[in-house]
Amino acid sequence: MRKLYLLALAFTLASCTTKYVQTDLYFGRMIPGGDSVKAKDWDIFVRNDIAKAFSAGFTVLNAKGNWLSPETGQLVSENSEIVILIHRKHAADDKKIDSLRATYKSRFRQESVLRVDKKVKVSF
Repeated sequence: MRKLYLLALAFTLASCTTKYVQTDLYFGRMIPGGDSVKAKDWDIFVRNDIAKAFSAGFTVLNAKGNWLSPETGQLVSENSEIVILIHRKHAADDKKIDSLRATYKSRFRQESVLRVDKKVKVSF
């Protein structure tokens, strides 16, 4: 009887979590030529692009990115934003994420927007 109870408990707990994908996007704020993406422009991008693509929600974290310049060999530090998306794995979401990256790179003359995907279990 105890084994049956533990098995039922395990199935109940397993049903409380759902498998999702966590996508972290790293947006650098430095623009070639010494300028940077202004707070107002970032806020517009968040409101008009990210929020429209992922209206179910997302998290934005301020960060400081560091990388080694291939031209100078010096450490470069730049203000950055990390956008965290929790979503189910769908081709439509991948398309929206890649569109956000392409839009940001084009609008703010960026070489890249780093994307990291990992499987996560989520419980609400």
